[in-house]
Amino acid sequence: MMDMIEGFVRNLSEGNLLVAVIVGIPLTVALFRLLYSLITEIKERKNNDLKGALEINGLSEDVRFVIHESLNRTYFYRATGITSDHYIRSKIRQFLETTKGEITLFGIKRVSEYIQIEDEKLVIKYDRFDVFNYYWQMIFSVVLAITCLIAIALVIAAWGLDKEGTILLAIEAPCLLILGLHSLWKASNFYIARKIIKPAFERFESGEAIRVIGGAEESQTDSNKPNMKIVG
Repeated sequence: MMDMIEGFVRNLSEGNLLVAVIVGIPLTVALFRLLYSLITEIKERKNNDLKGALEINGLSEDVRFVIHESLNRTYFYRATGITSDHYIRSKIRQFLETTKGEITLFGIKRVSEYIQIEDEKLVIKYDRFDVFNYYWQMIFSVVLAITCLIAIALVIAAWGLDKEGTILLAIEAPCLLILGLHSLWKASNFYIARKIIKPAFERFESGEAIRVIGGAEESQTDSNKPNMKIVG
């Protein structure tokens, strides 16, 4: 790690920008992984301390409740991306039970930024900026994909004629591709939230879902409403 840092600083100070970029990319990845592992270790240490505290016999029930709630909130956030209290966790669990696997925790996590509680109901909330950002991400991903293809074509056409320029383009092309895929991913999250999860929440809260209880299906609809199954 130190050799990579020294090589990056040396080439940057000497003006070897191409070599500095080549060394800087894996160095950035390595530093990010190191920082992420450190943060994860600190969080795990905190959770382990809380778990260890539960072994203390003299703790009051109030303290035990707070510790359990903290652990539940932490692990629920890891699974869904939602920072929530017991009520929201319970609502999400009930909703997932009605979908019978058609909508998963992974799907909930993808749209977690749009999930809210309103009038004690699960809802998907977004504004005009989110709609604008959806179309912007779609257009941006297409532009990046086209630029990436152009960069690849230029690398193939100019390979050997301008070595430094073609190497820079060869480095930029996958970076553009990664950015394009990220934009497409963000846009797809909004699409799933608006077109799939939002109507599923509405059916769930209106009582149009079917819940499995004790091995038998029990309808949650009113007598005048037809039974419906959530389709993801």
